[in-house]
Parts: sequence; structure tokens; C-alpha cells
Amino acid sequence: MRTFYALNVHRKDGSWHRHLMAGELPKVGDTVPATLPGEEVKAKVDRVTEPRLLDESSEVAVKVQADEV
Repeated sequence: MRTFYALNVHRKDGSWHRHLMAGELPKVGDTVPATLPGEEVKAKVDRVTEPRLLDESSEVAVKVQADEV
């Protein structure tokens, strides 16, 4: 099953950036890399929503929130 998720990164400056990803879903507490405008950052996952089925092809959408580390 292929999983799509939106990684919503809360930056140290208070701004939020969305990074769309496909692949293995991170777990709460994981540190994940994200390419944001102009730089590569790492973010610690603090929330993962329940997966939502997109269609009959078994594609799933999930929202992940993380804080820049």
C-alpha cells in the first residue's frame, strides 16, 4: 500500500511549511528530513492523523505535524 502524507513543519521562527511526501509513514517521535524553501531541515514528529482512504486503489492520505529541530 502506498501512503501519501503532508508533513507540516513548524519552524523555529514560528512559520509553518508543508512538505508533500510518499512512502513509509513516520511515527510520533521520529526525526524526518524535509526540503523546505531554500534549505534542508530535520523535524521531530509530534502528531500523526488517522489514515484516510483516497480511493479503491488503496492509496492513503495522512497529515503529519512536526517541529523543526
